[in-house]
Amino acid sequence: SKEGSKYEHLYGCWLPPRHREAVLTEGETDAVWLARAVQREGAGVDVLALPSGASQPPSAVQTDRLKGYRTIYLALDPDRYGVAATRTWVDVLHALDKRDVRLCRLPLGRDLRDARPRVSTMLSEARTPLPEPQGISAQHGGYVVVGDKGSERVVTHWTVEPLAQLSGGDDGPG
Repeated sequence: SKEGSKYEHLYGCWLPPRHREAVLTEGETDAVWLARAVQREGAGVDVLALPSGASQPPSAVQTDRLKGYRTIYLALDPDRYGVAATRTWVDVLHALDKRDVRLCRLPLGRDLRDARPRVSTMLSEARTPLPEPQGISAQHGGYVVVGDKGSERVVTHWTVEPLAQLSGGDDGPG
């Protein structure tokens, strides 16, 4: 068997940044489709992609490439791995410099290339991610509250892994 690519840079990093906003996709085929759609629609965003899908955590080389952008849209696949990678990227980007990060919503079971959303609609409907609850973490097969002095108190013996979040329009859930 052959090993996968060791390419560490974001796909598309060889292009100079042209806009103040970028969309990060999960793979090269999603990036190619999106770059063509951006060009067709005249959307003002750069397109970059994770070189090995959602399996690798963000590297310093990748996050450095994103430093000049005011807004970063994450358009990773809405599957288990894409959701986990999205949370990781949100946490890493916020820890670095608190930039504006937005999550693009894609239909469950469909990646960007398959869903083929209108770029302007996808970007305008992108939402700021919900923060992780402070002081609560999933550990030991349940949720744990961590006290001021590092003590742990088990709250549940189960965890939840949501696949999607229902949301309504600007008027709230509905």
